[in-house]
Amino acid sequence: MKRPHRSITRNAAGLSCPLLSMLMARSAAAQRSRCNTRATPTTHITGTTLPSGETIQYAGGGIFVDCPSKGITLHSDSAEIYSDNRVFLLGHVDYKEPRLAMTSDFLTYYLADERILAAGNVNARLPSGSTLVGPQAEYRRAVPRVRVRAQLLAPGRPTVTIVQRDASGKTDPPINVIANTIFMDGDSLIYGSGQVEIIRPELNAKGDSAFISTGQELMQLMRNPVVEGTRGRPFKLVGERIDVFAKQRKVQRILSRAHAEATSRDLTLNADTIDLRVANDLLDRAYAWGPSRARARS
Repeated sequence: MKRPHRSITRNAAGLSCPLLSMLMARSAAAQRSRCNTRATPTTHITGTTLPSGETIQYAGGGIFVDCPSKGITLHSDSAEIYSDNRVFLLGHVDYKEPRLAMTSDFLTYYLADERILAAGNVNARLPSGSTLVGPQAEYRRAVPRVRVRAQLLAPGRPTVTIVQRDASGKTDPPINVIANTIFMDGDSLIYGSGQVEIIRPELNAKGDSAFISTGQELMQLMRNPVVEGTRGRPFKLVGERIDVFAKQRKVQRILSRAHAEATSRDLTLNADTIDLRVANDLLDRAYAWGPSRARARS
């Protein structure tokens, strides 16, 4: 004989959701955390037990979740709470924690491994002010004995805007990174793959793959990379791999390795390796060398 479905419906202001609180606490038992669920005057909750024994609660009319020990708050129009440590939020989802603030149309929180999957009009902001905008993002929280740093994976050609500040805290022009897929490891490491575009105030760069370290102020482009200077005397640099070095947010050196070619208004330079030096956002000097010998055409 099949077990019948059991459902419970509640509707009251200030209503708590016991199952959600239990799940949130259980998934982080090692951290001795506890989450509270708050309802609005229009909140209504329906609970259902499936024949498999799985319990689901449906919340509509607005729901708010607060996890003080994690510093997490969640708000959405509706929610589905599953007994397998999974919470699905939909409609004007707002996720906040000390390291990330994110809004989306839908969000699934996998509590067992502290993984959050957001979809639909995703807009994420880091404490530095840098943002990620795209159709989908998977955020993995930094948790002891699980992962050292927070990670953010975004497919669907998102845009990352890196905010730069000087020593006094003044904001400099941002750097925009666009790619088919972007992976952010911690606060300073960014990996892009598939038609990568990087737009800086003084240059534009393209390549099939890219790596950016904001801490080291280093940018690497691979597989058909192209760097174009946009100020003063414009130039174009190609090669098999191009490294861009900056200091205090200003580009100082651009190094192209293997089949390098640099072109400007008056000069074309070919060599195995080309090293361009930049001063005050303008091309200042060029060095070229390699076994195949350097060639300059003026």
